[in-house]
Amino acid sequence: MNTFSIAPLMRNSVGFDRLEQFFNQSMTRNNISSSFPHYNIIKSENDKYQIILALAGYDKKNIEIIHKNNNLTISGDLIDDDRNFIYRGIASRKFEKSFELAEHVEIDSAKMENGLLIIELIKNIPAELQPKQIIIN
Repeated sequence: MNTFSIAPLMRNSVGFDRLEQFFNQSMTRNNISSSFPHYNIIKSENDKYQIILALAGYDKKNIEIIHKNNNLTISGDLIDDDRNFIYRGIASRKFEKSFELAEHVEIDSAKMENGLLIIELIKNIPAELQPKQIIIN
């Protein structure tokens, strides 16, 4: 039995709950992002998310994280290194990675740990937009 996975459509989207939003985002996207740096998106309970980027060799002072209009952009600058490498297998180039965030998804924190940039996100729906139970009299 063949199954269909929407995981490729979800790579650059965090916090969307409706399938049609995934398709609309994927079909209207004009720019295809490169595969560098490699990353994971993890969803845990209580509408919490993590975006984890593999950034071995990058220093946090060379990384910029900007959240504007439901778009999260992470960019890194080249590392100045004047050593004479015999072989250089760890990437140290400029990059920019963008993620489309759903409404009410907020950045909770960001940290560098063991060569990984970990960005914690949370979906925080205002009380006036949350479902309300109606009591029947």
